[in-house]
Amino acid sequence: MNLIYKDKQLIFLSLFIYITSILVGIGYLNISQGNLLIAISIFIIYFFQGIKNEFYILDIFIIILNTIVIVFTKQVNLIFPSLLWMYNGIVRRSRINLCSLKLILKFSVFFYIFIIMSYYFFGFNLDKNIEMWRLTKIISRNSLGFTHPNVAMLSSLSLLFYYLCILTEKKDFRIDKLIIPLIFLIILYSLTLSRTTSIAVLMLFLLLLFRNKYFFCNKYLLNNFVILLFILFFLISISLLLIPSNSYFDELLSGRITLYKSFFSTTGFTLFGNSTLEEAMFDNGYLQMLLSKGIIYTAFFIIVVIGILKKRINYNESSSWILIIFFNVAITETTLSKMELWIPLIILLNLNINQEENL
Repeated sequence: MNLIYKDKQLIFLSLFIYITSILVGIGYLNISQGNLLIAISIFIIYFFQGIKNEFYILDIFIIILNTIVIVFTKQVNLIFPSLLWMYNGIVRRSRINLCSLKLILKFSVFFYIFIIMSYYFFGFNLDKNIEMWRLTKIISRNSLGFTHPNVAMLSSLSLLFYYLCILTEKKDFRIDKLIIPLIFLIILYSLTLSRTTSIAVLMLFLLLLFRNKYFFCNKYLLNNFVILLFILFFLISISLLLIPSNSYFDELLSGRITLYKSFFSTTGFTLFGNSTLEEAMFDNGYLQMLLSKGIIYTAFFIIVVIGILKKRINYNESSSWILIIFFNVAITETTLSKMELWIPLIILLNLNINQEENL
């Protein structure tokens, strides 16, 4: 299949997934409808690419295993690991380049800003603004047109990842290149007051700025460190359920630890999870997955993610720091199950193979 044609497929698919996630984020589609549209789009493009090229045995094995998990749990939404694996295959067969990344980013930014403008000029989702108690006072948080202020911030995180893909491709992380997204982040934080994502992104900027001055690490060793931290963040999250909670720390996290323990006392750890927790107010992606989807699915998800990281082509140091921050954010946000965040990350992991094809 012509590489340029594959590139167009990837651009369309990436934009479609982001726009679908925005429609879910503003409440126009529910989560099930959004997941169905994303799954169908990935299946179609993967299937047609496979017909023109070939279906890899490992890919088929992953899909079959995932299907078995779905049959036992009777939860169709557990197809997510296969979608990650298939999208990774689509990217590796495509020819993503700087122009493609810029095109995806421009259209995504346009759609994101359109929602915010609708919020300010037409009062779209104005009723989704919230007031809440945080530490010693009541704070007001703007939804910016989304169903929740945190959703608005997480939707911007996908845009940031695309932008960092472009900087990685250009090998340019000068401070002037990070000023605009930093200002954008400060403005978003002042409106949404979404703390954890903002702090994580700020840490990422600092890591990217000073990586060459203060961080010297073998790139392959760093990739293993990423995998180790991914597992460690899982274990840290589980420990929140098992060890006595600190009242100050719990208050700092707006009572999240107490909430996690409440869910855990009701269901405990199960092989196939508890689907009633799918819509529960979890702010920890690791615990949300483990308690609602079960031990078997979680183990399968971990294996798939590690497989994608082991198959990565781009061992660039900056991409590893970006992944570390992403896995860190999942401790306080349900980011692990959001395809729109994985899309730019998977592209980032495969940038070098596309650079070779462009030569």
